[in-house]
Amino acid sequence: MPTITLQEAETIIEGAKIKIQELGVRMAVSDDLAKSIGDEAGGNEADGETGDTLASFTNAGPRVVRGRDEPITVWTI
Repeated sequence: MPTITLQEAETIIEGAKIKIQELGVRMAVSDDLAKSIGDEAGGNEADGETGDTLASFTNAGPRVVRGRDEPITVWTI
């Protein structure tokens, strides 16, 4: 697992807060987190299912998040 500095983490968190405000949603999680939750809840990582735990979340597609080099897929509620 790659390591990041506290300053990098703060930048990513601030970017996520801004993205949530821009999207007008209550919560946003990364695709990696959604898949991990789905795996724990019995979803299937291979087909991207997140299981019933995230059934009310919507895949908002790839989004640019400040502090990240590449866009990440975001799930929102």
